[in-house]
Amino acid sequence: RVNVVLADGRPFLNATPRRYDAILVDAFLGDSSPSHLMTREAFAAMRARLQPGGVLVLNCWGNFQPGRDFLVASVHKTLKAVFPHVRVHCDTRRQAEVHLLNVFFAASGAPLRLRAPADFEFVHPLCRDEVAAAFATQIEIPPDRGRVLTDDYNPVDYHDAFNRENERRALALRMQP
Repeated sequence: RVNVVLADGRPFLNATPRRYDAILVDAFLGDSSPSHLMTREAFAAMRARLQPGGVLVLNCWGNFQPGRDFLVASVHKTLKAVFPHVRVHCDTRRQAEVHLLNVFFAASGAPLRLRAPADFEFVHPLCRDEVAAAFATQIEIPPDRGRVLTDDYNPVDYHDAFNRENERRALALRMQP
């Protein structure tokens, strides 16, 4: 009942005639998501491949602290330029001790409703608490933050370099004896 496709996202979306109930974007280049998958044009291609009422779920790393939130604020603003309904979920309990958090965006042409009560039985025990906290926490992004990202202008790599550098430094320090 599930059709999983592992492929380069943009060429696949441009070539397939199929429509999907859900598109999950969980693509990483080490410590960052590929910026070409986070533009208005990429999200429009994803929306065109969704069934009516289908949902896009995007997983990325981000920071919500003012001045460090360009990526999450821009992804949110860009999704809102394509989808009328967008939610942001994240377990923010560790924001003070880590630089980047695992952030989940859900976007749809139809209103988004969470199933309640949620069942986390099939979530791996090592991350069950984090998943439950992210599911229960909806983040509000200030509308004056970030910018709409386009194929022609997408400065995410520049603006998010500080966060990525700090995360790599913290990871290296954690590996020391």
